[in-house]
Amino acid sequence: MFAKWMYPQAFADLNPDQTLQTLFERFQPVPLEGTYWVKLTAEQAHQVSSRGD
Repeated sequence: MFAKWMYPQAFADLNPDQTLQTLFERFQPVPLEGTYWVKLTAEQAHQVSSRGD
């Protein structure tokens, strides 16, 4: 996921959502439910990073 965020053109063919689904289907005894990551727009990321918390 981080590689796709940082280098979107280099990793355009990756599908993190599908990879996670495949991992759950193969190796987890429970179904994939819920949110595991979200995307921020550039503006949202700037707001979060400049809050100073």
